[in-house]
Amino acid sequence: MARPTSSCRAARTSKMSKLAVVAAGGTGGHMFPAQALAEALAGRTGIEGFDDWVLELRQTGYLHNHARMWFASIWIFTLQLPWTLGADFFLRHLIDADAASNTMSWRWVAGLQTPGKTYLASTDNIARYTNHRFAPKGLATEARVIAEPPIPPACALPDSHRAKPSQPAILLVTHEDMHPESLFA
Repeated sequence: MARPTSSCRAARTSKMSKLAVVAAGGTGGHMFPAQALAEALAGRTGIEGFDDWVLELRQTGYLHNHARMWFASIWIFTLQLPWTLGADFFLRHLIDADAASNTMSWRWVAGLQTPGKTYLASTDNIARYTNHRFAPKGLATEARVIAEPPIPPACALPDSHRAKPSQPAILLVTHEDMHPESLFA
């Protein structure tokens, strides 16, 4: 397989530089204070429920599906933080994290997967489904349009690490593999 071209490397470097600027609170699309990101990641936003979910996620590695959607909505529309940083936070902390599902879920909430259709968390919905444990005030009531950066040019995939027929290989068989049922699983 061909090595990435210098223009592909430049595009990746440029994208990473922009993410670093955004994460630092600069301009790289949507501006936001770095302090807002730090407070959100620490669970110190003052938003009822959201701060609890940050702590729950950090402590248990899990959030119920409803809490995940509410969290993403509050992150994107109330706190106005980049969805990519929220998705990264989930990916790093969820024990059942799946990169594809996580990305698509955050994009769906933001309205990027379904243009013109976003998911907005509401106080009434959260209160109802948490048995009034949480009833956050001041949530966004309108979804801002999220601008999506242009799709970068396609790059050649790096060489894979597949075994080469000309090189020695090993097959690892464990005790669990040593019964007839495993042959047809």
